[in-house]
Amino acid sequence: MKSNNIVLVTEFDEIGNPTRKETFVTRPTVKFSLVYECASFLASTSSKMNNDELHQMFDLVVRIYDEQFTKTQLIDGIPSRNAMRELLEQITFVAKGRHIDEKVSKDVKATKVNSWEDHKNNLKAQIRDMTKDGNQSVNTVLDMPFYFVFDELNGETKKKQHVDSMFDAFGMS
Repeated sequence: MKSNNIVLVTEFDEIGNPTRKETFVTRPTVKFSLVYECASFLASTSSKMNNDELHQMFDLVVRIYDEQFTKTQLIDGIPSRNAMRELLEQITFVAKGRHIDEKVSKDVKATKVNSWEDHKNNLKAQIRDMTKDGNQSVNTVLDMPFYFVFDELNGETKKKQHVDSMFDAFGMS
């Protein structure tokens, strides 16, 4: 899995100069619900963010990094000269699925998306595809790691057959 990182200032001297920086790395798996939230955020955000959207962006970045730092640490620790661009890049990293390996099918790679709204609609369609047989609930799908969802949709994972005993499951009968 690919990861992303963010560098935050964690300590300052008495006049406010940075004395210590810390690098945080994204976790190896990202839940599908977080990918969907990032795409929804990007689709609904205008070029000029209001206060609520700004706080939502901070919250998303904190969750992308699995709460390794707090929202306050993020606000205080990110350099202001490129803060907005850096935060949007963090959200885009997850929304575009850049954290998954390149081993997805050619069909997925060939899919073109014109807007974040299109991307959000594609993710909705994937959720519907996985839940249409009634085998899984929407919440189960959203809790799955994003990479697993792509494998499942591409048919790269083998369907497990139901067996009646542990002996059959391990081929011991």
